[in-house]
Amino acid sequence: MDFTLAFVISICMGVLMVVAIVGMVLDHEKKKRQKGSELPPPSPLRTSVLAGFSFFSGVIAILLVTASSIMAACTSMNEITGIPESVKAPVDMAARIILYCSLLPAVGAGALALGARGSIKESRETLGGRSLYRTGLFLSILSAVLVLDAKVVNPASWGSAGGNGGAGGSGGILSLVRGKDTANHGYLGIDHEPVAGTNVVRVVRVHPGTPAEQAGLKADDVISEVDGVSLALGSSLADRIGALKPGTNVTLTVSRLDGKHHLTAVLAQPFSVLLEALEDESLDSSRLAVFRAAGTERRYTAAELQQICEAFSFDSSREEAAMLALPHLIDLQNAYQILPAFSFGSSKETLSRRIADLMKSKK
Repeated sequence: MDFTLAFVISICMGVLMVVAIVGMVLDHEKKKRQKGSELPPPSPLRTSVLAGFSFFSGVIAILLVTASSIMAACTSMNEITGIPESVKAPVDMAARIILYCSLLPAVGAGALALGARGSIKESRETLGGRSLYRTGLFLSILSAVLVLDAKVVNPASWGSAGGNGGAGGSGGILSLVRGKDTANHGYLGIDHEPVAGTNVVRVVRVHPGTPAEQAGLKADDVISEVDGVSLALGSSLADRIGALKPGTNVTLTVSRLDGKHHLTAVLAQPFSVLLEALEDESLDSSRLAVFRAAGTERRYTAAELQQICEAFSFDSSREEAAMLALPHLIDLQNAYQILPAFSFGSSKETLSRRIADLMKSKK
């Protein structure tokens, strides 16, 4: 089921709602015109079965959504619920599956509501149950809106994020890790400019903590080849690098005063892509999976780590992410600026002690 199908379902639910509302308005106007000119309609002899089924389907849909929300809240509020780390991911996935399955009774409640309205009308008011099917329709629309808003209607995006065995390995678990096209673009981490009249580029600046710095690139280096292929005159090094995926090893031929060097860099994702992926997730457990998948050895600035912490909902998850990244912080002297991202004093104290220990160890 892809996004197009999810969009079609939402459109169908909207059409059902509009049809039901229009029908109710027309029925009300008809009754107003007939009032006083006819005998009052007979009391319903029995309740429409379809209206009852519509009501119960709507109740089932909203109960499934509620159960999923409670499970998701329990995994996210780990500092309160105390759920073991080994259980959080399976519970998180179960919550998503339950939320996704609630679409079935929601759609059924809408269809049954339309059928109940027609049967009541055809029975000339001998059947009752208008309040039942109207309530069922309302509950189905409410639950469908909650599911679509949760951004989990696309199981094709459920990737495998590693547990102890890594991605797809032993101990692997399913997790929602949605990528975008930009996530497949490699990132080197330099500012550069073309050298006039040549097919080479000069490095103007190497960004700290990037694959370029780790590979040994320096300002004023002249890059002439990527993986042994010369840059074409007027071509863009950014396009060459961007066409490669994160995790790709590239060999750069670099000219310096002391001669030519061949440097190997492992391309990464841009920080903006990682931050967007974290913000796209609805649960902290999924955000942690995305953060770990980006590489726990990746280096960040204090400002970047603060943005990462702010993307999480609860201090326990912020603290876990910060603990993973602090040892590799580029500007450890600025690490205290991440503390405003935390809500509780206990978390701030824990992080402060950790920062102080790291700074002592680096002296």
